[in-house]
Amino acid sequence: MDTYPYRPYRRVLYVVAGVWLIVACGSILYERSVVPIADNEAPQVLSTADMVMIAVLSGMIAFGSIMPGWSIIIPPPEPSEPEPEAPEPNTNALATTKQPVKDTGTPLEPQKGPERERLDEKSNENDEIQDDDAPPQPLSPRALAIERLGHAFLIGMMIRIAGTVALFLSSSYYMDASPTRIGIWVLAWHLVLLMTEVITLSREIRIPTPS
Repeated sequence: MDTYPYRPYRRVLYVVAGVWLIVACGSILYERSVVPIADNEAPQVLSTADMVMIAVLSGMIAFGSIMPGWSIIIPPPEPSEPEPEAPEPNTNALATTKQPVKDTGTPLEPQKGPERERLDEKSNENDEIQDDDAPPQPLSPRALAIERLGHAFLIGMMIRIAGTVALFLSSSYYMDASPTRIGIWVLAWHLVLLMTEVITLSREIRIPTPS
């Protein structure tokens, strides 16, 4: 795992490229091993050139979806500020200033009447003004980078979905195989590369835990 600061999508690109190479070789070998039972079923199987074309275009779509987040750098987490220590009470001062309270035998009653209501309304108004005037808490550079990472992932998802739909439509139009088989391979490529990106990216985003 990279040290701070680091680019999460750099590792994602390397892992996706490795998975793409392995799956491309395996899918081409699998499709070549499928032998049609009858001559009329031969067009149902994708040729080697068609499999290579689908693999290359699927890889280009996956790499294009990674590019929006390629330049995002995750900074190191900021050190937590130590909490200020509470001052120790001065026992000597308390002992000298403490005076006995004379017990009158009657409990104190809260102040009532219009004066009390006016003071309560004024206190509530002051609390509302303080809440409205409080400045928003600024986000740390790490939180801003992770937020940008989420936006980049959503943009990449839009690129991936649009590219996958365009690949299926163009492949169904130009290739001789059945649209069902083409759709299976296009969808399989989409899911494999997407799962690889999501799993790798989730491992790269490190959330500091309190020690």
